[in-house]
Amino acid sequence: MKHIFSLDGKLFLFLNRLADLLLLNILWLITSIPVFTIGASTTALYYVALKGVRNEENYIVRSFFRSFRQNFRQATIIWTGLLLLGIFLVYDYHICQQIATFTSSLIQNILVILGIFLIILGCYVFPVLSYFENTLQRTLINAALMSIAHLFHTALILIVIFLPGILMCRFLVVMIVGIFIYLFIGIALTGWCNSLIFRKIFERYQK
Repeated sequence: MKHIFSLDGKLFLFLNRLADLLLLNILWLITSIPVFTIGASTTALYYVALKGVRNEENYIVRSFFRSFRQNFRQATIIWTGLLLLGIFLVYDYHICQQIATFTSSLIQNILVILGIFLIILGCYVFPVLSYFENTLQRTLINAALMSIAHLFHTALILIVIFLPGILMCRFLVVMIVGIFIYLFIGIALTGWCNSLIFRKIFERYQK
């Protein structure tokens, strides 16, 4: 019993990790409020989470804002580009729905495929940016290539990110509980779970 409550005990480690995730979640929410900074805040979240899953020395606040500052420019450019492309694809899809011809249906399918790829790229690019030092172009290319080269891991990442949202949309009780969880820990927990997957991918590309 004493071992459980010791500083090296599992309970203490669990509570310590829980506190880290709560703090990381708060930092992400605060720095994402301006919306255009979501790219930088997501990059910083993955920077901290990836250090955490590798058991590296990790001061949450200091590490988060270090990454936020260092990657702000690239992350903001990428986020803005992805957001504008996403809006463009949704708008075009809506226009094609109004036309309702064979050609427009074909274009809709193409737009759906492009939209899926854009979502997958968005899931990869910020973790890649947080882990590797590279040019903007190289970061985008590497993220795209990794997502294709590791399709099984990509599927797992998408499940971790989107399955809770799908369940929340289908069940009111899950939505209420889910909103509460995401406000306090859910975003950081999602990043942490995916960081376990990204760690396996990224370690293959380390020199």
